[in-house]
Amino acid sequence: MATRATTKGLDPTIQFVLNRLVTDAKFRKRFETNREEALKPLDLTPSQRSALKRIDVRKLNNAVTNIKDIAAAAIGSIYL
Repeated sequence: MATRATTKGLDPTIQFVLNRLVTDAKFRKRFETNREEALKPLDLTPSQRSALKRIDVRKLNNAVTNIKDIAAAAIGSIYL
């Protein structure tokens, strides 16, 4: 049986940044190019900053593509 990912227990600040990475293409590109600069204006603890810097950008981009594909299928469009 497949398990479903959950954000229960996820730090709210980390959740906010992850949401922004998924929904804000310009922020995601800055994060890809220079994580430190992208995260600099955010009020993060050292452990939050460290966790976010460990994100695999390739997997993040794959997730964004999958989300867009699911959304497009739901609205009957191949473009978002």
